[in-house]
Amino acid sequence: SNGYVQLGYVSFGLPFEPTSTDVDPSWALTMSDPSPAERSLGGQLYYDRRDKFRSTEIKLPLMSNTDHDQLQSIFSITGIALPFFVLIDPTLSVSANLGELSMYGRFKEDLNFEYRISDLYDLSFVIEESL
Repeated sequence: SNGYVQLGYVSFGLPFEPTSTDVDPSWALTMSDPSPAERSLGGQLYYDRRDKFRSTEIKLPLMSNTDHDQLQSIFSITGIALPFFVLIDPTLSVSANLGELSMYGRFKEDLNFEYRISDLYDLSFVIEESL
């Protein structure tokens, strides 16, 4: 109404689907409100409102060298500043709620690949989405 239209995001490109066979299908979805609360001299609570966000940690144990190279390429393009789509397969997860399984977020911090054995890596990273 009032001449305002908002369209959703559209993504074009090749998807990346990890081939790791040891992925844990459960995950935690964290909703956060970083607004600090302070008390005034009179005892009233004051909130400095900040943008809310949600985040999830994705764990990829025993990841192949091919997946390692793909994630390095994704990170070299996006870094921690550019958002991208993360879609979790509902048939492999604990939730069928597509709103929880779809995120347009960014890496919260740098990627830390842990070398295990014979071209296998462990990686866990946090995706953070502004609400």
